[in-house]
Amino acid sequence: MKHADYGNKIVPAAVALAALLATFCLLQTASAQPLPPAGGLFLPAILAGGNASPVPPTPSPGAVESAFPSGLAVAAPFNVQRAQPAAGAAVAASPFVPAYRAMAERIRSALLSTTGVPITNAVRSLVQGAGGGRANCYGPQLNYTNHPGGGSGQLPGGDLGIWLEYEPQQRSDPNSPTYTQTLGLGTTDAYTLTYGSPGHACSAAQLNSLMRGIEAQSEAALTLAAALVAQAAISGSSVLTDGTPLDLTTAMNGSSAFVFSQAVLSRTAETIYYAVAFQTNEQQLNGSGSTAHTYAVTVTLAHQPDSSTPTERYRGLLTYQILDSDYRGGLHCASSGPPPVSAVPSGSLAYNRSAATDLKVQVRQATFCVQDAAGALNPDGLTLAGWSDNYNVFTANFDPTAAFTDTTTVSDTLTTDLAGSYAFAWQAGNGDGYSRVFNVAVNDMSPMSGEAYFGFGRRIQESSGHSYPLTDTTGTPSTLLPDDAVIAVEGMFCNWAGPSIPGSGRFQPYAQRQFVRLNDSTGFFEVPAGGSDIRYAPTDTCLYSVGGSYDNTVDFWYDRTLNGVRDETYTDPLADSDNPFGDRGVASLTVGTSDVDGIFDLMDTIQATTDYGSIVNTIRNGRGYELPVAP
Repeated sequence: MKHADYGNKIVPAAVALAALLATFCLLQTASAQPLPPAGGLFLPAILAGGNASPVPPTPSPGAVESAFPSGLAVAAPFNVQRAQPAAGAAVAASPFVPAYRAMAERIRSALLSTTGVPITNAVRSLVQGAGGGRANCYGPQLNYTNHPGGGSGQLPGGDLGIWLEYEPQQRSDPNSPTYTQTLGLGTTDAYTLTYGSPGHACSAAQLNSLMRGIEAQSEAALTLAAALVAQAAISGSSVLTDGTPLDLTTAMNGSSAFVFSQAVLSRTAETIYYAVAFQTNEQQLNGSGSTAHTYAVTVTLAHQPDSSTPTERYRGLLTYQILDSDYRGGLHCASSGPPPVSAVPSGSLAYNRSAATDLKVQVRQATFCVQDAAGALNPDGLTLAGWSDNYNVFTANFDPTAAFTDTTTVSDTLTTDLAGSYAFAWQAGNGDGYSRVFNVAVNDMSPMSGEAYFGFGRRIQESSGHSYPLTDTTGTPSTLLPDDAVIAVEGMFCNWAGPSIPGSGRFQPYAQRQFVRLNDSTGFFEVPAGGSDIRYAPTDTCLYSVGGSYDNTVDFWYDRTLNGVRDETYTDPLADSDNPFGDRGVASLTVGTSDVDGIFDLMDTIQATTDYGSIVNTIRNGRGYELPVAP
């Protein structure tokens, strides 16, 4: 990471949060009693000397936006929504716009509010929105019999990557004519999957699903920071221009039902610091539940605007932690006994906007055991060491350009916005040997299109390094650092959790690929003909070679159609004519052979006639994708 870029300017926010956690841990007892109101929540203010400026009337929008990362939001690149034209506006050329824009406008609306900012929804999203999800087309539970590795059973969900080309929006009767998905097996052996209404291409559906929690928490934390600026304006206070701290704790307590122990703005010559600490409970947020089930929340923001163009050039670091009095979500943390809080969901958003059209962001989100939470943050955001469960990291370099309206309605059209490169990696436990990875490129064209690659990559750990030789398009070794949390697809586990052939290696030099394009009429991302390379067998080699590496007397079947019925009746075109088993899970193909029957169809290291040596270099140099750079 580029520690020198921030020097010591971002450190105080992390130090303050570490002090908060240390104080919190000292105040807890083995009795696991509910947190007292505002107990142990004081976040030390970050103060600097200076003379107070005259207090003007309500600050202008330009002055307010100069003190905040205007236009910043976090969203999956394939998350789009229907545009809502402003009154009297012309009908948009595309009725769909990036959800990124809507999020940025909602945050801006909170920033510019002159009547108060309702923050209950933001708080609810922050404390309860940590989870993502799994699309139905991705990583299904898969029934099988007579696996080449031995036995019959069910492969667990989450391990099989992109399994269906499209996300079924609604399961329907198998005889429903509303939507069919053809899996090519040659013209004579083709069969279809029948669903309800079609949805996104699976890569878009899965990335959107994975990022729901990250989107919600990032927007919520930014909204809470924006509420401080809005509250300053409502209170008649100036936007900070010198080092005099502005304490808004009393004002925030008077405008919400939450118990704020800290709501402070302060400034140095280059950096504006936001510090928020408050407490809420389950009943306040949901209208039900226990008041003893409390959430102690901290949000910090260290924002560094450019002196000449503060709304177009800025950098900073946002952090948040949630201390849940009843949280037992850490699988690798103590679930009972002292301390009463076993795990602490935490997150960070580092950003660097070097020009109006160039934004780099990195969101990190993970759960820490409470004894490690005080050291969860460093100058770059969430640490890559010491975490317990569910680390997610999203890095993006893209064009965020959007013309804001004066209201919260989104009226612009989808043109070249969000063009850039993205990487998302997630890892369930600290001890896992690999992470799961999406690398995505969004094109600079309309309608919006891009290419997604899925596979497995290195661990999300400090000093884990890259396990692949990385080169640029000229073959020169890459300067990508091993600890920047930007992770590339290295290969595939087609049989992560199933029975294995003794002595076989499971990690294979393959990846899944989908080219997707937005349908302006439906709002779904579709796959043009030939745009998917996703099909394989759930075996160690990703193949099922009849009469080859596996026993040709084994009647291996797996439920490719996911309908719970053994009705895959296609035959293996390369099997012996007297083969008694016609119910094969995959054709007998080898790497590099013609994909005549459409079954085995993963991306390998060879593109056209060039062997790039590794999947990551094939994606970068053969397909033209460039990994994003951490801010």
